[in-house]
Amino acid sequence: MRNFINARLNKDNLFNVLFFLLFFMSLALGYIVPQPLGVILALVMFASAVILVKVGSPLTFDKEKMEFTTSLGKKTKHIGLGFLFLVVASAFLGAVIASPICDAFNITGGVFEHLIISFFTALFAALYCIIRNLPIAVYFKKEAWTSLELTGGSSYSGFKHTSSNSNSFASSHRTSSMQTSAYSSSHKSYSGSSRGSIITSPTNRAYSSNIFNR
Repeated sequence: MRNFINARLNKDNLFNVLFFLLFFMSLALGYIVPQPLGVILALVMFASAVILVKVGSPLTFDKEKMEFTTSLGKKTKHIGLGFLFLVVASAFLGAVIASPICDAFNITGGVFEHLIISFFTALFAALYCIIRNLPIAVYFKKEAWTSLELTGGSSYSGFKHTSSNSNSFASSHRTSSMQTSAYSSSHKSYSGSSRGSIITSPTNRAYSSNIFNR
């Protein structure tokens, strides 16, 4: 357990924690502050969180392999749309956990219930990345959002898998062609050998072309 925790004490996860705090504040401000100011503050806070993790998390992108490299040297392939699914799943889990907590403390609706759901939504999104040692900034990089165009409408993994299948098929086709050529060559050699035997072997005098009939 200690090794697990020590392995996650790094710069990438520091920015994951900072994103959690700013994302939680963004969700909270969007509800607490009167509208339309609340929405504006929420958007500004979320944009600040995105810019912070993008600038602070060192990520490099390999255009040939279509993958990111983290500060720890880990290779990863993610698309920006994955963040949307992550937030939706986190919000669902947050609502599930918030319900018994609100019941235990007799919290019926209002600001506190919304804050609890917002807290767990932001927490689970960041916790997913912390456990995997994945900088959440990978979802906000430009390459993550343009990957669908680069791979012809499929995810990184799907593009790589398709390429692998194509190479495998081509290799199989070449092998089959070589086997066919080898069979044809062997058949010709065998035919030539059989014809020579008919002409020169004493046991094949029944054939008019045999040399022993001359």
